Amino acid sequence: MRFDKFVPTDRLKPYIKYFVVSENEREEEYKIFPSSGLVIGFQYKGKLSIIKGNNENKLDSAGITGISGSYKIF
Repeated sequence: MRFDKFVPTDRLKPYIKYFVVSENEREEEYKIFPSSGLVIGFQYKGKLSIIKGNNENKLDSAGITGISGSYKIF
């Protein structure tokens, strides 16, 4: 899995904390812990799903999520 974090330009820093590019060559589950900020995601390859209990819901290729009170499994 590749996970690169980039700091935005000074002009964008008041609005964006950081950019992340995440790539994975194989299918595997991973957990995202609660966040107090806005997250905007774009998928340019493959398909991402969120897992809740025994249910797997495929996500759109772009999405926005906000404050969360619990972790999520993708």
